[in-house]
Amino acid sequence: MANPAASLPAVVAGLLKKHTSGPDTFPELRLSPPMTQNGENGTFQILNTPLRYDKMRSNAAAASWDGLRGVQRLQYATVSTQLRPYESDAVVMTSRQLAALEGQNPDLAVLDTARQLIVESLRGVIADAIMAEMSAFSSGGTIDTTTTSYNLAGDLSAACDTIQIATGMRPNLLAVDRQAVSNLTALNDNVRAYAGAAVGGGSVIALSLASEATLRSYVGDMGLELVVMDRSYIAASGTAGFQWTGNAFLGYCSGGTTPSALKTLSPDADVVRIDSGEISILEGGPGVALVARSQIDCVVPDSDLGLTFTVTY
Repeated sequence: MANPAASLPAVVAGLLKKHTSGPDTFPELRLSPPMTQNGENGTFQILNTPLRYDKMRSNAAAASWDGLRGVQRLQYATVSTQLRPYESDAVVMTSRQLAALEGQNPDLAVLDTARQLIVESLRGVIADAIMAEMSAFSSGGTIDTTTTSYNLAGDLSAACDTIQIATGMRPNLLAVDRQAVSNLTALNDNVRAYAGAAVGGGSVIALSLASEATLRSYVGDMGLELVVMDRSYIAASGTAGFQWTGNAFLGYCSGGTTPSALKTLSPDADVVRIDSGEISILEGGPGVALVARSQIDCVVPDSDLGLTFTVTY
């Protein structure tokens, strides 16, 4: 089916929308879940009533048959916010590049390539904004990825207990970088033994089977989702590397108005939107320009719900 140039802005917007909808596109948004921000005067509300038994307040106890024992209320904190605009540089596709879209066998690769560039560039900026909030959290210690006998489960479980005792919420997420995953699956005897145990084998079998999936199951048995922050980028110095490196984060992260260590506030449910428009001959066209935009504020509603770790390699 032909896709005439006149309809390209609509075609492009539709194709890109399905690729960028929702937080699953951005691992960073698992760490800092999105929350729609339409509050008055740049504020939003978040639950700050601990959802647990409080013996000091006696919010539950033996009761009589003849009346209501007491009343407890849900309390919400009002947090101020200031949304900030973020935007990628535009990608311009001329009519020659778009010619593949016309005819009976349109080639959509150029659209996908343009989408990848603008989304990845904006995703990196959002990640920077989220990582800038890590300083709000206390240190949970060090994750040693090279010592073969290091007890990762022991340290994580102890840290989870600390957070749960303080807040009533048990962490549900562990974020680490790619090198930490590679080292733990290749070098850590406990992770490798877990792989072997899963198939009823020993250390030799475990050596060959330990993988990212193994590590996901290993931390999953502690109730933690493993989020691998593995995006590469070019630093301000011009050096290529991983954007997230040397740190790990353990915390309780949840969307909506529920408690969370981090949240990403945005008026857009999908956080990122793709804008497209036609360009004129004077602008180098005819053709189409694409840009990724976002309006967000990354905040720390409750710093007691998370801990950061230094990762050694």
